[in-house]
Amino acid sequence: MGCCIFLTIPDATFRHVFHLISIRLKILYSMKTKKLFVAIAVFMTAGLGFTACIDGNGGNSYNYNFFSPAIISSGSVASGLTLTTWYGSLVPDSASALSLSSLPTDSCIYMNFDYNSDYQTDSYAVASNISYVPVTVDYIQEEDTAKVNNFTCPLSSVELIIDASNNNLSTSLYYQGKFFVSTYAKLGQNQALQYYPYIKPDEPLDANGARNIYLQANIPGGTLTGTKDVGTVYGLDLRNMFYSSGRDTTFNDSGVNYSLRYLKINLLYCSSIENGSPVFKSMITQPMNIYISRDDL
Repeated sequence: MGCCIFLTIPDATFRHVFHLISIRLKILYSMKTKKLFVAIAVFMTAGLGFTACIDGNGGNSYNYNFFSPAIISSGSVASGLTLTTWYGSLVPDSASALSLSSLPTDSCIYMNFDYNSDYQTDSYAVASNISYVPVTVDYIQEEDTAKVNNFTCPLSSVELIIDASNNNLSTSLYYQGKFFVSTYAKLGQNQALQYYPYIKPDEPLDANGARNIYLQANIPGGTLTGTKDVGTVYGLDLRNMFYSSGRDTTFNDSGVNYSLRYLKINLLYCSSIENGSPVFKSMITQPMNIYISRDDL
């Protein structure tokens, strides 16, 4: 697809393996990122993705550059803020914290940040040089005919946020029941989508036991004015669905059982309007499971 590039993730050498439950960031070895195109309202720059230097004691320190959705939380750390990312809980450096402090607690962003192995605050890894764009997050609603008829802006595609090592950055236990995707539409300058995610409560589960979630969009003014696809990171808050139809399971880590709940879902997005009705395409070819810790419910 032809994308209007507002932000490009540069090539960077790193590889990461992170503990599923621990909030501590652990970098193990290096790999190469892919490019992800995301429409943003602020200019974001990313430097060299990986550097190594010798510190005064003859050891190595490592700098890494990452992108991730993040949830802003208040904390007992010096900055007063923590960032819940795909990599775990991080603390912003003082300069970044000043910018982020204007955003409401529990709001979401999509951010680019640096990690340096030497920096740590209150046992948290520090994210520095943060650039970000706010991310809209909506709860899943029940189908409303009036809204279905009003949200008629076609989406070119909806995709998972995947890095070059095939890590799915769209979903994580750390996201507390939120699910992030990138949507693509032919947005003109200063245009922004509104979204309507919903379920059909009387619709049975599919043959795989999955629940369909439908996503439609609206553009104020009614007409897309762009000529190329522009990507936007968008979040769906699934917690109400976890309460009503989540399934319990456990995860065993080093002999410790963690109580989880999961949803099996399909995400279908409106790709066109034909004869006044939305036509849907599936974002994924197979249903996917989304997990949440029962402690987060």
